[in-house]
Amino acid sequence: MDTDVKVLKKLDRFLNHGAFTCFENKEMIITGFLGAQKGNKWIGKLLDDYEDAHFIKENGECDFKTSVVRSTEISLKDGFIPGGEYQVFGDDVHIYPKEYFCPIDTLNAANNCFTENTYAVHLYNASWVPKWRRVLSKIKRKYGLNPEKLLGKKLYNYLKVKY
Repeated sequence: MDTDVKVLKKLDRFLNHGAFTCFENKEMIITGFLGAQKGNKWIGKLLDDYEDAHFIKENGECDFKTSVVRSTEISLKDGFIPGGEYQVFGDDVHIYPKEYFCPIDTLNAANNCFTENTYAVHLYNASWVPKWRRVLSKIKRKYGLNPEKLLGKKLYNYLKVKY
């Protein structure tokens, strides 16, 4: 679980699963919130992927593939089906709709999906990202607007340099 996840309800009902998480969007599995029993094979595969990972490609470029993309690609090989619907695949891996653990839409707050099924919230604080990018992301998320278009190119570029 990422440090910017807020747990709202007890998670006991999920603890009998081999592993559990949810969709980040209709196509991808979130990695900021997941749980698993000791020795779960799916978690082992996710960890093994990093053991063999080289973050500099053969052409010298950095490999910026996210953990979300990596875990989704691995899960597809185990029977994961994108689409946003609850499912069980592989080694008793339960994937819930995003409303369970990831109800915030990072692109547009109007698409947030808090429901009675929401057990946790990934806040997407992105503490590793420069402050100016976090501010612009919040503007985009809250208002559904492109910050550069909203602020104008000149002010946008000034803020990028300043912060």
